[in-house]
Amino acid sequence: MVTLRLFIHVYPPEQLPSPSPRTRSPGSRTCKGNKKSTPHLSAVGPAAMLLIVEGPEKVKLSGLAVMIKEKWAKLRPNESPLQIKKLVDDNCLSVDLDPDLTVADVWFDKGKARADGHDQRGAVRVTQQPAAHASFCWARLGGSFSYS
Repeated sequence: MVTLRLFIHVYPPEQLPSPSPRTRSPGSRTCKGNKKSTPHLSAVGPAAMLLIVEGPEKVKLSGLAVMIKEKWAKLRPNESPLQIKKLVDDNCLSVDLDPDLTVADVWFDKGKARADGHDQRGAVRVTQQPAAHASFCWARLGGSFSYS
């Protein structure tokens, strides 16, 4: 049986505009050609984790989302739970995926598995639900993300 090793990249949640107009907060910037103020997150990359999927042909993408949430809670018990908006193949960002597809449909090369029987690898990008407003800041502390 071939195993699929998925590298999960969890990006910070998008931020919805504040309900009332405010002055720019410290640490925010305005993008060129954009009048909106956005928090300065360029120095912060995604949180990453490894998820081993045995029997990827039996796991739907909706089930993968549950597995990712459970792994997040295990590895980052002090963090807020993930609020997953969307899962995307990190190598094909513009392709929308149906939650009823299996993990094998998206990240598994069946021909390669038949030919060599080696484990395979894939990369998943997790987009989170937008945050209510910019009331938190992502910071890298000791190799993990935390709210402040």
